[in-house]
Amino acid sequence: MGKLFHQPGCWYYMNKILLFFACALPASMFSQTGIGFISESIDFTVSPDKFSVNGIYTFVNYSQKVTRQGILFPLPKNIGACNIERVFNLTGSENIDYRVHKNQILFRLMVFPGDTMLVNISYSQKTDKENCYILQSANTWGKPLQSAKYSLSVIEPVRLDSLSMVPDRFSNNTYFWEKNNFVPDTDFIVWIK
Repeated sequence: MGKLFHQPGCWYYMNKILLFFACALPASMFSQTGIGFISESIDFTVSPDKFSVNGIYTFVNYSQKVTRQGILFPLPKNIGACNIERVFNLTGSENIDYRVHKNQILFRLMVFPGDTMLVNISYSQKTDKENCYILQSANTWGKPLQSAKYSLSVIEPVRLDSLSMVPDRFSNNTYFWEKNNFVPDTDFIVWIK
């Protein structure tokens, strides 16, 4: 697997991440008393036409009262380049109202005391030589992710050049990662030939 994996700089997206840090600071400051972000499970698919992201994100309310909080979800490209397919409260089985602005999705959550909420966010963008998912933004919550699971399915005739993270295993054209107490030190980037 030698050449297939390397650590990226991802400098192109740094200004977008800095914007996220500035907007998410209140969330990380109050992560022990308000809503916290504790895990994610994301299926990525790269095909000749599109790079798809389908994630389930787990939020928890650490407080003893109903908490409402705005969430900023960063995208690696301008929103015009992305097709937002779904922002959905899986716990309550209802769509979540959201707004889009440049390279971000903004929405509000209401979570009951000590409860968790599962949110499904799904979007796609045109396949490029470098396909990026902003993973390091999870660090703005001030705590490691308790668990993180990722899969990447590669649809032929797409051929990978390299990946930013070394997978834990590979099976049937799909790469898998599983992390505990995870602090991302790189974004999830898929380079194709």
